[in-house]
Amino acid sequence: MRYISFDLAILSPLKESIARYRYKYFCSLDLPMRRNLILFLALPSLALLYIISLSISPERVSLGDLERYEGSMVLVEGEIVDIRVTKGKNMVITLAEGGEEAKLFLHGKKDLCIGDRIEVLGRVERYRGEVEIVAKRIAKVEEGCEEMKLFQLSERPDRFLNKILIVSGQISYIGRDYLEIEDQGYRLKILAPIQGMEGVTRGDEVRVKGRLLYDPESFSYYMISTEVEGID
Repeated sequence: MRYISFDLAILSPLKESIARYRYKYFCSLDLPMRRNLILFLALPSLALLYIISLSISPERVSLGDLERYEGSMVLVEGEIVDIRVTKGKNMVITLAEGGEEAKLFLHGKKDLCIGDRIEVLGRVERYRGEVEIVAKRIAKVEEGCEEMKLFQLSERPDRFLNKILIVSGQISYIGRDYLEIEDQGYRLKILAPIQGMEGVTRGDEVRVKGRLLYDPESFSYYMISTEVEGID
C-alpha cells in the first residue's frame, strides 16, 4: 500500500493563497453584498445559539404550578412571608404570590427580611413529600423588611439600635411590666407593652412593634414596644 505524503512547505503557501483569494473576493464585493454574505454566514450560528438558549433558559412559572415542573429549573417571583433557619444554618423561606405559597430552600444565610419581594432561580425538588425550590440565585425586586426574625436581629443588633422594628415570636415569659418572646432559640425582652396585651398568655404567638434599645448594665438589647398583636 502506498502512502501519499505532503510537504508542509508546499501546503503552507497553498493555504496562504486560498486565504488571499477569499480576501480579494470579499473586497471585490460592494457593501450590500458584503453585508448579505456576513449575515448568511452568521445565520447558522445564531440559530444554534437560539436553540441552546431555549434549552437552558428557565421558564417563569406561578407558585401554584410547581408540581408540574418537578426536576426542572424555574424562575419565580413572590413576597417573603416567613423565614426559618435550619440546624445546618441554611434558610427555609415561605414565598407567597397571588394567593399561592411555596417553600424555598437556600444554602447559607442571606440578608433577607419578611416583606422583601424577590425573584428566584432554582430547581423544583421534592422533600419529605412536599415540593420546594432549591435556590441557585436570588435577586431582590423590592425592599420590604417590614418584619425581621430574632436570629437576624441577633447577628447585628447595633445596626438597628434606636430604630422602630417589627419582630415576632412565642411568648416564653410574662412579667409585671415586660415579657419575653422566643423564636428558633433566640429571645428578646419586651418592655411596657401598652397595646394588645389583653388576653395574651404564655405560649401565644405574637407580633411586636417597638424601638430597639441597649442596656449597658446587663449588656443586652431590649425593645420598648408600642403594640403587641396576637398571631392566629
